[in-house]
Amino acid sequence: MGSSQPETGNASGSLQATELFDIWRDRTQAGETVDLQTLCAPAPHLADEVRRLIDAWQELFRGLDFLPQAGSFGDFTTSRPERALPEVALETRLVRLEHLADGGLGMIYRAEDAHLRRHVAVKFMQAKCVDDPAARSQFLAEAEVTGRLEHPGVVPVYGVSEHPEHGPFYAMRLIRGPTLEEAIQRFHHPQSQRAAGDHAIALRELLTHFIAVCKTIAYAHNRGVLHCDIKPQNIILGRYGETFVADWGSARMIARGEEERSSGELTLAFGSLESPVGGSSQNTGTLPYMSPEQAAGDAVITRSSDLFSLGATLYVLLTGQTPYDTTVATLLRRQVIHGDYPSVRKRKPDVSHALAKICQKAMALNPAERYASALALADDLNRFLADEPVSCYREPFSRAAGRFVRRHHRAAQVALASLLAIGLLTAVFVGLQSRLARRESQARRAGMIARVELAADSLAYEMDRRLWALDAAARDPRLAAWLEPPEAGEEKQDEAADKHLSLQADSPLNAWLKTTAERYEEELPAYCWFVNAADGVGTQVARYPFLDDQGNRFSSLGQHYSSREYFHGQGANYAPQAGAAPAPLTAPSITRPFRGTHREYVVAFSVPIREGSSGKVLGVIGMAVELGQMTAVGRSFEEGTALAIVYADRLAGTPDDTSAVNQQGLILHHPALQKAIEQHEDPQTSSLLTPHLSPEEYEKITRMAPATAGERLLDGYHDVMGEYDPQYQGDWTVAAAQVVAPMQTRSRGPSGWTVLLQERP
Repeated sequence: MGSSQPETGNASGSLQATELFDIWRDRTQAGETVDLQTLCAPAPHLADEVRRLIDAWQELFRGLDFLPQAGSFGDFTTSRPERALPEVALETRLVRLEHLADGGLGMIYRAEDAHLRRHVAVKFMQAKCVDDPAARSQFLAEAEVTGRLEHPGVVPVYGVSEHPEHGPFYAMRLIRGPTLEEAIQRFHHPQSQRAAGDHAIALRELLTHFIAVCKTIAYAHNRGVLHCDIKPQNIILGRYGETFVADWGSARMIARGEEERSSGELTLAFGSLESPVGGSSQNTGTLPYMSPEQAAGDAVITRSSDLFSLGATLYVLLTGQTPYDTTVATLLRRQVIHGDYPSVRKRKPDVSHALAKICQKAMALNPAERYASALALADDLNRFLADEPVSCYREPFSRAAGRFVRRHHRAAQVALASLLAIGLLTAVFVGLQSRLARRESQARRAGMIARVELAADSLAYEMDRRLWALDAAARDPRLAAWLEPPEAGEEKQDEAADKHLSLQADSPLNAWLKTTAERYEEELPAYCWFVNAADGVGTQVARYPFLDDQGNRFSSLGQHYSSREYFHGQGANYAPQAGAAPAPLTAPSITRPFRGTHREYVVAFSVPIREGSSGKVLGVIGMAVELGQMTAVGRSFEEGTALAIVYADRLAGTPDDTSAVNQQGLILHHPALQKAIEQHEDPQTSSLLTPHLSPEEYEKITRMAPATAGERLLDGYHDVMGEYDPQYQGDWTVAAAQVVAPMQTRSRGPSGWTVLLQERP
């Protein structure tokens, strides 16, 4: 708790004798003993003037036993001595505390008052803040400010106490209702399309709540308090039209002007609020709602800073977006300081000109150009709702003429015309809405089918392009010349190998492969390119990249790979057996997807290298591609949509396939797959996360993907990745399309790949 001495800011000259007198009167009526010397310590030269005001006030009520009598400053009482009571303690007991929410400084619980049998909200400090004196002081200041601001728009505080383990806490009214931020989000949600009349009603309701906020802030200003953190998240809407301004933890005292003193409200003086009059702007507020002077760290801020925050809140109410275009703190602060934000009508062209002008005036860069008070802002909004001209907008003649007609047209004609119009419009509207709803649903489902087919076609086309690129490279006569065994004897064959097939980065073959891979690197990125010779064992004679991240030559160079699917193209890896190596492939091939040593899903594309005249297969050239490198996989869709790729083919291969994994319904690509891998795989072990569709979902997808367009949609689909990421739980509508095998490999059967596009129903 802070000292009872009032804080006076950076310059005592900003404090007036009447302010000190208000503080003395408020505290004395509350039963405190106020020492004049201590009261005037920040401004000693005002002591005589304050004493004169006190004497005059006491003289005015002298002889009235029901009002304060003259005497020492500590002998002040507001009741007859014979009716005075000794000190009493008010106790209660809060039971069945349930956690509701967390904030930066506090935690909110719901509890039951055991005596009054009512639910209350209880705010505790966060455990990490309990031992922080500054945080503790701010928490107690928030409780005191909230409790002493007696206004329907401030949540009533029932009491403050201290828990031996959890520190200070206070109980207050439990408000059951959304925040203004949640109400604004519902109002602007794309799925919340309303008729014009319903839209106007919803807007009026929001503006009515906002007007109530303005009046609450005006009351606080009249009591000498700035809120300093006005934003939609700190405004709570009751279920029966109530509006509450919460979170007074950043509040500051300010010196009151003549207008505030004339309101009849007394200046509040807080024991916990250790902030100077005209409070410092440092470390308070929320940046997107701060005034420019508050964001710039000006030493003194005034009520106009709260007016700007009200304007920023009104901006969000009208547009559904915060005023600024960035979330980067340094850039955001710069935009706030310079008032660099688009106008309301630029963001939302259908907003009324009058409302846009009201918001613009409240958010004026120069504090002097803003509204003089929160009540003035509320008055302009009330005038707008009452279809009256507002102070900051000069409306066109057409609007004024329309208002005149509305107010002076004969009531009978208006009523009759309205009834006829309503009857006609209701019939038309009901039919139109029903028709539009059906068309919208049909268009959305047709759009899903078109998009999933486009994604599948794009993936198939990219497979074709990669095989075309490899085929073009394989036709280079130099490649065949380097791989063709010489007709000379053993010694000449070795010389040829040294010259052309040397496992060195600068060998002709490796240099050629590097140039070829780099030519396609931007358009068709790949994990690696490779060349394997048809020498009976499938020796890898060239690779790009040649060196690994440590600068060492890749260990695969010079190794034998005739058992690999990308070499023989027989649909599976064979266990190496002496004298039983399969022949190299004779047609383009795409392997089944597999997880590489770097734990990414990889697919290998390969084509044969032939001798020009005889057509003899001299080797294989191929590329290994991560699924993330497939440009078709990287297509982006709107929010709320997920693209997945499933390998819906059964396991193919021989019984001795040592790398065999059941690939039936294996999920190859999904927005949540990498997150699941990072969370559930141990890089130090060989265990791999291989999520599959459930048998039921797999059965539905395999029947649906090759069907006609109207049957390619499935409602009530459950995404298996919801097990790893909660945002993918629940029901989805899913469209499926098979990826057609590339032209060069089509004779060998379907590709086995299926694309899924899922959206929330």
